[in-house]
Amino acid sequence: MDKPLRGLVIALPVELGHAHAAKPEREDAQSAAKPSQTGHGGCGNGDGRRIGGGCGGLASVIRGHVKLLIADGGYSTTIFISGADQENCRYFDTLKVSILSARSAAVTPEFRNHHLLVSFLAVADTGHFREAAARLHISQPPLTRRIQALEQELGVSLFTRTTRRVALTPAGEQLARRLRPCFDEIEAACQEARMSRQTTAPMVIGMTPALDDSVLPSRSWLEAQLGRSVEIERRSSRELLTRLAKQDYDAAITLQLALIGLPSQLPAQVESVEVGRDPLWVILPEAGLDGKGSYQASAQASPVELCELGDTPLFWFPRRENPEYFDHCERLFQRAGYRPPRREEPQDHHRLLARVATGEGIALVPQSFLATRRDGVIARPLSARWAELTTRIAIAWRRDNDDARNIALRLAEALQEHTPVQQ
Repeated sequence: MDKPLRGLVIALPVELGHAHAAKPEREDAQSAAKPSQTGHGGCGNGDGRRIGGGCGGLASVIRGHVKLLIADGGYSTTIFISGADQENCRYFDTLKVSILSARSAAVTPEFRNHHLLVSFLAVADTGHFREAAARLHISQPPLTRRIQALEQELGVSLFTRTTRRVALTPAGEQLARRLRPCFDEIEAACQEARMSRQTTAPMVIGMTPALDDSVLPSRSWLEAQLGRSVEIERRSSRELLTRLAKQDYDAAITLQLALIGLPSQLPAQVESVEVGRDPLWVILPEAGLDGKGSYQASAQASPVELCELGDTPLFWFPRRENPEYFDHCERLFQRAGYRPPRREEPQDHHRLLARVATGEGIALVPQSFLATRRDGVIARPLSARWAELTTRIAIAWRRDNDDARNIALRLAEALQEHTPVQQ
């Protein structure tokens, strides 16, 4: 027996007559299941033709009656409308509108506009409109309008405002107290959904090629730490940060973490934690520069003062590749008075070493790259005044991805012991 649909009021057009709950003498199940011949779920003609769909129901013509099956929230009902034929079927749209209106009325405006409640909790938790707007990644005026709309909807004031801070009114405190457990449950449900996806999908971690593999964790190490499969994506720090900022969670491959070099321009949607440092060393031709003689093996470990290298050309990367890091180094050069002539640095590290070996200039490279050696080239550390001339290694993730943040912090702690770079 059909169960009653709670809270549904249907207004039928007079031309259709009145609905009755009595079933016809016999239903032909085979004909009732026959699909519509009109397309788009529209009206049909004759016994067993489907005349409409949508709004969670199915209507069909059975022996001169319109049968409308409605299912919603575990409840269902069957309504028979007498005297339906092809001409009268146009009134099915009127009936459908009535059903949709009844359903919509069962959902409160506050629930339909749940972003108002999210905004309310952000202000309640921070005590500031500016901080709440930053947390929600919107500007302050739209946030203010959301709070005003919610207060108007509820008919109460939720905050008392001063020039420095906002405080909850008694009504606001009660609303916040009731809402927080609800949103905790929503977050828990989303977390469970994410975890179910993580059991099958590999975690995608980006790594910058500006750092040598010797200071980056291997895929096998990451998989052992995370207990799941990992895919490595090699891109520049700038490209990785752009991908994180423009994240598409519906994409086939979703970048979740990135090991990058700093300084880099961090988008507003991204945050990071530093896990190590890779200081720059200078590489020079073993035969010496400008007839000054060769560098002795016994002196290879002695620090070099860049300013003493005079006008020796420096192989250097173009600013477009990493503006933040380029500007950082330029500030250090200018502060020390180091202004060497520049030559564009080859993309391939082996070609760079070859050109240094022939005496065309010197280069500054991360310490981790010293594992790649070439005859005719030596490497020296820089003097103490150049301590800031270093690449800071960091893990980056999206601010709105709590799972990625927790994993990043766990990896950061493990990487402090794993990586051989300077801490």
